Amino acid sequence: KQAALNEWITGIEAGSSHNKLFRGWYLTENFSDTALNFSERYFYADANLYAKWVDKYTLTYNFGNYTPTNKDSFPTSTPIGAGDMLTQPATPLVTGAAFVGWYTDADFQTQRDFSTNVVSGDVTLYAKFTPSKQITVKFQYYGPDDMGNESPNTMETVTEVPVLENYVYGELP
Repeated sequence: KQAALNEWITGIEAGSSHNKLFRGWYLTENFSDTALNFSERYFYADANLYAKWVDKYTLTYNFGNYTPTNKDSFPTSTPIGAGDMLTQPATPLVTGAAFVGWYTDADFQTQRDFSTNVVSGDVTLYAKFTPSKQITVKFQYYGPDDMGNESPNTMETVTEVPVLENYVYGELP
């Protein structure tokens, strides 16, 4: 029955006339408890379950004049729900520029705070880039037993790494 119910919910969410997203089953009408996890919660008697539906909005990305080389990480539009907290997307990678951050406006006046901003309508994330020099970074190492070896081992080579003051490269391999 769970599979049939999930299929029904997916059909409703996908329908253009129903502008809602399903956010779980609850035991209270006001959804004050935690959404039920049916793999952890079993019922041995009748129970009233309440479906939580929220308004559906759209998340879009705006990269200005740039096209990220990892553009597949950014769908053209993504459904999001009222009350959702967005997680910070992947860093868009472009040639000739460094990604500076996600903004809520096209003029880059307000940076998106992913830890506090709650969805209350359609969201466009504006990617801010700054032109920068690009270099190739090669991560090399010597093993503990390679003291006599003149050639280091290469762990990873990353091309088009932006060089910009105070630019955080990311995690090292």
